[in-house]
Amino acid sequence: MQTIPGSLDIVVDNIPLEQPNCVTSSFIPVKPFDLMAQSEPTVEVEELIYDSTKHCRPYRVYKNQIYVYPKHLKYDSQKCFNKARNITVCIEFKNSDEDSAKPM
Repeated sequence: MQTIPGSLDIVVDNIPLEQPNCVTSSFIPVKPFDLMAQSEPTVEVEELIYDSTKHCRPYRVYKNQIYVYPKHLKYDSQKCFNKARNITVCIEFKNSDEDSAKPM
């Protein structure tokens, strides 16, 4: 594995309870939120609460994003356009990534 050198600067500070311009970890504004404020928004940290530390994994991507990769697209009935205009997506929540996993 290649090592890429870098540095991370973290400031831990005591802030007041009424912190202005605060957003959640999903970047949802917490009121009061002033769009015209000069200061940068403060991002809340998502707390990782697990019974065991072996299951603790930080989020590596924003939770409010979903990526859809269609496995199959069928253009047989598409006569008037050379590309599909609307794609219907069916989302199923499964308890594992196994191919044999059933929807919850």
